[in-house]
Amino acid sequence: NERRTFLNTFYKVEKKLKSLSDFNYEFIIIESASTDGTDMLVKEIEGKNNVTVIWQTSPRGKGAAVREGLDRASGDI
Repeated sequence: NERRTFLNTFYKVEKKLKSLSDFNYEFIIIESASTDGTDMLVKEIEGKNNVTVIWQTSPRGKGAAVREGLDRASGDI
């Protein structure tokens, strides 16, 4: 439930990463059944380059989200 801050934070981080030359990056977003409309904002950026969205059907906690994201990461950092 991060509707108020999600897109602003995403675009700020994306802008900074794009400004770094020779730096490969990816975004892995875990959407775990938000109830405040965050899921609709995630859908807006789902098709962007370097964005992977993992849709969970129910919240399983931050630790589970981090583990799943790390499992799906293609980089080594």
